Amino acid sequence: MSEIMLQDADFITQFEDCSLSPDYFDHRGHIRIAWLYVDKYGPAAALEKLVAGIRRYAGSLGADDKFHYTITAALLQILEQRQTGCQAAGWQAFIELNADLLTDAQQLLLRHYRQDVLFSEAAKAGWVEPDLQPFAGA
Repeated sequence: MSEIMLQDADFITQFEDCSLSPDYFDHRGHIRIAWLYVDKYGPAAALEKLVAGIRRYAGSLGADDKFHYTITAALLQILEQRQTGCQAAGWQAFIELNADLLTDAQQLLLRHYRQDVLFSEAAKAGWVEPDLQPFAGA
């Protein structure tokens, strides 16, 4: 399915009420909802809504064990920093300018974390500070 078929408001509504087709919620869908939440609510509220929303959505699909807190929060920080410095008018323009968030997200995170730290049970369950390089502004 093409995500372009869903307008931002419909994407948010369907994500929040857990009616969004899993076809729309791959890695790109995760980054899109994070972008929409930062744009609409600001970074602090976005993180809270994103964590609660992904947990609820994953639970609705029987995939409770898939959620990874540190990856979610760290990608949100990277996205927020880029969104602040970017003059993109909308999601599509933003992601075209920041395609590495889709194509190279793991490598972006591994600039900040050793692999064993990022993929630890502690990092999956809650926030773990970067052990290699802090995020800008942190």
